[in-house]
Amino acid sequence: QWSTEMEPDALAVHMQKAGYRTMYAGKYLNNYGLSGSLGLKYVPPGWSEWCGLQGNSRYYNYTLSVNGREERHGCNASDYLTDVLAERAVAFVQ
Repeated sequence: QWSTEMEPDALAVHMQKAGYRTMYAGKYLNNYGLSGSLGLKYVPPGWSEWCGLQGNSRYYNYTLSVNGREERHGCNASDYLTDVLAERAVAFVQ
């Protein structure tokens, strides 16, 4: 219901229609990308760049949806979620 009633009118949709590039990076909804949901291929409307965390917050051993493509991360220092998202946000802004 959220994806059909609320998301089409979200701020990102209006910003994108106004010509802005938009980015989402982080935890979306608790069950995002899990079984019973729309899956990791689903990217909510309005996002030019999407980097959504599957399920609830985890800092290592997690899976991201990067523009609808599954991307798995492990337990190396370079996989720390906060740093991964920060690097992508900086790249988006530059």
